[in-house]
Amino acid sequence: YEDGPGKNIPFSIENKWRLLAVMCVFFGSGFVSPFIIVRHQLLKK
Repeated sequence: YEDGPGKNIPFSIENKWRLLAVMCVFFGSGFVSPFIIVRHQLLKK
């Protein structure tokens, strides 16, 4: 295994745009999921 900053995390930080997209999906899904669950419960008969 390699040592050093950024080598001990389970994702790559070499491509900044890919990192941005992955982080937006990761944190965005956690933020949006309660709203989707509430919408589903309100629309359920």
